[in-house]
Amino acid sequence: MLSTMTPRPDDNSINNEEDLWRRILPGWLHREPTGEVRPSSIAFRDVRSGEVSVHRATLATVDGVLGPYPADSLAAVEAAVPRAHRYTVASDPQPEDPSHCVLCSPDGRRNKKAERAMALAARWVLLRPEIVR
Repeated sequence: MLSTMTPRPDDNSINNEEDLWRRILPGWLHREPTGEVRPSSIAFRDVRSGEVSVHRATLATVDGVLGPYPADSLAAVEAAVPRAHRYTVASDPQPEDPSHCVLCSPDGRRNKKAERAMALAARWVLLRPEIVR
């Protein structure tokens, strides 16, 4: 069930060109007919809170994000992509992770078009080839 709470305010200190890193679980990989592998749109959906957890690339390291998750890959999407679909990009720094942010849909509901747009726009920071089927 998605949250019906009001989305968090957009953080204007995060510019549109800034990369946001999303950890990609092995089950969230999609192979195109061309053989290219990209994140599936499910990677940009959170059915529990409605907020998609990401990291500001300028404040994070690959090891810091993926360290406890040796099977996961890492993809980047520019902040402009979710914003183009009226998502907010909200800082959510944690004591152990100052890079943490969340992507919030405008009404707390699932947006398949936005999820797909983010998945198609994503670029690999680190793709673990051993997990690609």
